[in-house]
Amino acid sequence: MKHSLETQPNAAQTEPLLKAADHEKKKLERAIRRKALWLAIKPHEIFAETVETVFVDRPVFVSFDLERAGFAEDDIIEIGAVRVDIRAGTFQKFHALVQPRTRLNHYVEKLTGITRAELNGQKTLPEVLPDFLRFVGDDPVLGHAIGDNDIVQINLALRRYKLPGWHNFLPPFIDTEHVAHRLMDHLIPPVKKFGLAFLLARYGWELPATHRAVEDAVASYILFCFLMKDKTLLSTTEIVRFSGEQQDALLRNLMADCGMQAVDAKTEIVP
Repeated sequence: MKHSLETQPNAAQTEPLLKAADHEKKKLERAIRRKALWLAIKPHEIFAETVETVFVDRPVFVSFDLERAGFAEDDIIEIGAVRVDIRAGTFQKFHALVQPRTRLNHYVEKLTGITRAELNGQKTLPEVLPDFLRFVGDDPVLGHAIGDNDIVQINLALRRYKLPGWHNFLPPFIDTEHVAHRLMDHLIPPVKKFGLAFLLARYGWELPATHRAVEDAVASYILFCFLMKDKTLLSTTEIVRFSGEQQDALLRNLMADCGMQAVDAKTEIVP
């Protein structure tokens, strides 16, 4: 017969186990929700397999980027975007700082230069997000790693806040990281880094202020242009009509506007 003192573990022993199990359950649920969103987003990607006919009926793109507070995927603290009209050779920018739902991570503060003082008193994400979605409208979007990150994060925010009239964000999109992989994965020696800053450095350019939303949004579009004009990467059947005086002038104006600087094309920059 077992002693009565050995029959049941006490609360001090079981509570940490219960908390750990609850944490793992919530982590699994988040992963399932994220995967479901990614599966809904992926079919809307263009340019993933071929560059043909992309610009026939799509003269306008909205390139965008997000910065997050660091503790939750949908806790967005900055939205930056640039609408480019290839035919007109013009661009229009969107920028908003957002008061975080949680708190600003010290690493994010150091990485972006965004301070807690800057975010205090800013509009909340439910107030800002509709303005950004109206700015995008029905146009295709573009960005670096947006298919795996930024578009997912916006949809997570829309699910959280249940904004009237905005159920999801599923635009046609170009992910410049995916495009770079498709065009460069066959190279020898292999390209090992696909961060935005590193890819720009391969073409001899860098941003003075990295990891800020507007600058990264502009840089993503510029990188896309570099990739599309790189005849060493594209086959003759894939080269698109991506040059001309208006496009060249647009690129010069965008590069000047975001302060891009020429560097040694062989310089390695940490992405």
